[in-house]
This record gives sequence, structure tokens and C-alpha cells, in this order.
Amino acid sequence: MPHVAKSLLFLVLIAAGLHVDANRSGSSSLQHRGTGQATVMAPKLLCLMYHRFVDQAAFERLSKEQQAYAITPGRFDDHLRILKAAGRNVVALSDAIAFAKGERDLKRDSVLITIDDGCESALTIAAPLLKKHDMTATLFVTTDPNAYVFGCESGRCSDPRMSRKQLQAWCEMGFDVGSHGVTHRPLNLLSDSELMAELIESKRNLESLTGREIKALAVPRGKLDNRVQRTARGSGYEAVLTSERGKVEPGADLLGLARWNVSGRWSNTKFRSVITH
Repeated sequence: MPHVAKSLLFLVLIAAGLHVDANRSGSSSLQHRGTGQATVMAPKLLCLMYHRFVDQAAFERLSKEQQAYAITPGRFDDHLRILKAAGRNVVALSDAIAFAKGERDLKRDSVLITIDDGCESALTIAAPLLKKHDMTATLFVTTDPNAYVFGCESGRCSDPRMSRKQLQAWCEMGFDVGSHGVTHRPLNLLSDSELMAELIESKRNLESLTGREIKALAVPRGKLDNRVQRTARGSGYEAVLTSERGKVEPGADLLGLARWNVSGRWSNTKFRSVITH
């Protein structure tokens, strides 16, 4: 056989062998060039952040900025359906923290649903829809009911904050709770004493109310720096969630877990692209 023909046959046989090996490794693996070693793509955790839930008429009256922090019941229902259709596993806060610490495995890409502020609509609108789809969520509560939150000031708001009784009802439904500070002020702008008071007082109040240890803090307005992280750790928080976009992997910085703010202006197509990104 001529030398060129022999060389071509040799290359064909090598290519066929590599094809068989790749098929044996499974569709979830990638081959390292030159090593023949397969790397399984590890699952990641996506943290979604919601705020207020309002009907369509109320949503249309909001400014574009406010619509980024509000969503209609129908659109939220769509999101839960999309998550289920995509096979996403919606996890509890404790599972998310354990995964980030590398102490618990997630068999497939999972989602943590979080709701900031503690407005009544989380209980009256979001909770029934979560139950309908057999999903869970974590509510991050601003404990001062008179604190300024998206147009809610001095206790007057179209979507008031939950009462103590309502927060207890939320917990009795099996949902998680975390801290969102006392006053909703940007934590990085506070003095050391103010920052400490915000973190310790909110944690103590929520633990007294719920009878649970409060392990996580969601920073108001996403304002986080090293001083806030150190103070959170010193105040007894195990995890701090931000509004920086990204996904959580094992070994992630527990004091800076990424979240995506879900805008009520998103189309369902946009939402699908985020959860599959």
C-alpha cells in the first residue's frame, strides 16, 4: 500500500477510536485536547430575586424604574411554569448555602427563589403560586415597617409590609426567612455603629419572631463592600446575597453570592434565556 494511503487509513482509525470514546463518556462530558480525560460539567445554582407582586393595572401605573422591581401574578406564574418545564430544581436556602460550601451536591442546575423587602404581596400573591407549583422561596425582610422601600414611606404604601402575624404565617407555610436590614439603607454608607445595629437588630428581631436561626443577609440595594462582609460575618451571618449577576458554584464566596434581579418588564423569552445562560 502506498505511504500516503497508509497514513490516511491510520488517521481514519484514530478518528473512529476517538468517536467511540466520546460516545462512551456521555453527552455531559467534554474531552481535554491531548489528554483524553473527560470533564463532567458541574451543576450551578442560579439565585433569582423578586420584590413586589402587583396586578396588571397597578403594574401599568408604575414608572419603568419601579416596573423593574415588580411583577404581575400572571408573569410570576409563567416563570414558575418555565422553571418546571426546564427541569430546574428549586431549592431551599439551607440547600443553597450547603451547595456553595461544597457540602451538598445538586444533581442538576438548580434555582433559589428569593423575594426582598417583605411586602404583603409576597404572602398574598407569591405564596399561593409557589404552593401551586410545589416550590419554595426565601423572603428577605426589612424589619422596620416604616422604612422607605420603593415608594412605601411612613407606613403608607399600596403594598404594605407584612405584619408579625403575616410573617409567622409565611414561615408556617414552610418558606424561609432572611435579613434585609432594618431600614433598607445602603449598608456601605453607614457608620460602623449603625452598620452593626442594622445587622444585629434585624437578625435578633427575626429570630425572635420566627423561632429560627437567621443565617443569611440580602444587602439592601446591592451595596456591598469588605467592611459590610466582615461585619456580617462578625454578626453571625453565614451567607450574604448581593444583586451582582452570576451563578453560584461550589467554593463560591459565601459573603458575596450572586443573584439576578428579575424585572417585571422581561418577556418570557428573556426569562428563559437567563435560566439557561
